[in-house]
Amino acid sequence: MKKLLVLFVSIVLLGVCGFVSYYAMKPSAHLTASQKKQAFERMMGRQLRNPTAVPTTNTFYHGTYVSFSYPPVMQPYTHPLKKKNSSDLEMFQFQNRETHLFFTADVVNGATVAGFSDISGVMFRQQPAQGYTHVSGTIGNQPALIFTKAGEEFEKTGFVIFQHRVYSFSATGADPKEVEDTFALVAKTAVLY
Repeated sequence: MKKLLVLFVSIVLLGVCGFVSYYAMKPSAHLTASQKKQAFERMMGRQLRNPTAVPTTNTFYHGTYVSFSYPPVMQPYTHPLKKKNSSDLEMFQFQNRETHLFFTADVVNGATVAGFSDISGVMFRQQPAQGYTHVSGTIGNQPALIFTKAGEEFEKTGFVIFQHRVYSFSATGADPKEVEDTFALVAKTAVLY
């Protein structure tokens, strides 16, 4: 009988201890945004900087021969020393300075181009030593040859022949997912003229 009494008292004590610890360790109420800001400022010993507003909608490029959307964090880029080639019809470049993603859309005169094998960029990427893989796809609802190269600098480049012009779209960067997503957005929204 004593063993039963000891067992019963032990179970009751464990239950009471569990009940007390449950309510003692119950999480406090959630902090509001201003309370969180004040707590961070106290911990850091200075005021927090207000983050710059990042647009959430894609930016749209509308050119003479091509139009497309690109991510809002990208900034247009102009190379100060780039000289325009006589066959260049249009070029647009943008970059993400934080992640070092760089994108170029280029339109050149393709009057002498009969097929993809006549494009120097395609011939270069088809050499086995260069390490590119390629697939057929579409860019701007037109047949395209798309090359991918993995490595320290991930690259995805697509070529389209449309109305006697050669369109090339190239994204390079260290983050393969960002390169893939940016290339996919441009390829999906591109309109070729």
